[in-house]
Amino acid sequence: MVAALPSPWSIQPPGYMMTLAGVMPTSPTLPPGYRIEIDGALPVAVVRAFLASGEQAAIGRVVTVDDWAIYDRIETDERHRRRGLGSAVMNALQGIALARGGERGVLVATETGRALYETLGWELLSPYVTAAIPAAHDNESAVRSVSGEVHQGSDRHSGPA
Repeated sequence: MVAALPSPWSIQPPGYMMTLAGVMPTSPTLPPGYRIEIDGALPVAVVRAFLASGEQAAIGRVVTVDDWAIYDRIETDERHRRRGLGSAVMNALQGIALARGGERGVLVATETGRALYETLGWELLSPYVTAAIPAAHDNESAVRSVSGEVHQGSDRHSGPA
């Protein structure tokens, strides 16, 4: 597939579309020294885990559409992994989603995240790959279509999808 892409397109690391048809198991309490903060006022709810010092250790987002909960950008800082923070953030996000009517879940996982989500009851729907153009170094917005056309300052794709 890489040979079929014109320069400067590149293949990104693999991703995994995952779904949840039920409820994740309740996660254990946070480890000592961490706290969870929830900002559920916006359409996209944000859950963060912080150290007592105020340093952010993990974050995640959820939005509901009909009965779907769409989980997005779930991240745990590398220095705080393997302590249950990802599960705690997912548990808090699930509480928000259920309160908003999100009975089914969908997310896109990285290789690392996939392992966590599977332990929480998520199932693989489909693996996928993404082709992307690395960000321009001169801060100019340039979008290149598959046909090679360049559109400065545009976020539109003019070539075949």
